[in-house]
Amino acid sequence: MRARRLSSRLRVALLLAALIVIPVPLFAQNKDLPASPVGHGSAGGGIFFAATTDEASRVRFPDTGSDSDQGARWLIYGSVFVARHFAVGMEYAPLGTVIGRYDAVCCVMVDSEEESVLYGTGRFSTNRPGRLNLDVVGGIGVLFQHRETSGNLRFGPSSAATAAVDDRTDLCLVLGADVPISVAPHVVVSPIARLYFLDRKTIDTANVTASSSTRFMVGVIAGVKW
Repeated sequence: MRARRLSSRLRVALLLAALIVIPVPLFAQNKDLPASPVGHGSAGGGIFFAATTDEASRVRFPDTGSDSDQGARWLIYGSVFVARHFAVGMEYAPLGTVIGRYDAVCCVMVDSEEESVLYGTGRFSTNRPGRLNLDVVGGIGVLFQHRETSGNLRFGPSSAATAAVDDRTDLCLVLGADVPISVAPHVVVSPIARLYFLDRKTIDTANVTASSSTRFMVGVIAGVKW
């Protein structure tokens, strides 16, 4: 089930990237604007890491022994210039899974919450001649959340076990910066930083919690440019 959810979201992200990327070489071939970046852009992907965590905003009892939301995450992106210093595009990134576990004499409760984001971007670029540039990125989109909660009594029939699945979507805002470095005529590598504002609807029960949070990510991406 998780693989199907990821696959469907990835297909949506790739479709949006294709809608951005495929038409733009037609604009790039316009000989009337040889010095203009309009119609040019880049697309690719990379990895990034959480510099901050927000486990306590996602599950009631974070399991510090689990992999949690640490470790490498991947990101795909696409963007195209619509003005000399401004580009539009999209990005998609899974933000990892956190696990909460409550282990008591009476029962065991496990709460698993998985997140990913899909958002459109606006990008202001210095767009100077040379190998090195600076881009300031802003974005707005959707935070996808999938939560699975299960509970088991230590004593009693197995039918006493409970399980619940909850899928939600909320608002995601993004601020960030890239430093694109041209390493070949059609290849760009860029250190990136992203600050996510994750506007979760509040949940506050005895076993489950959710609230808005921020998360800061840093990493590196590589892409092809035209």
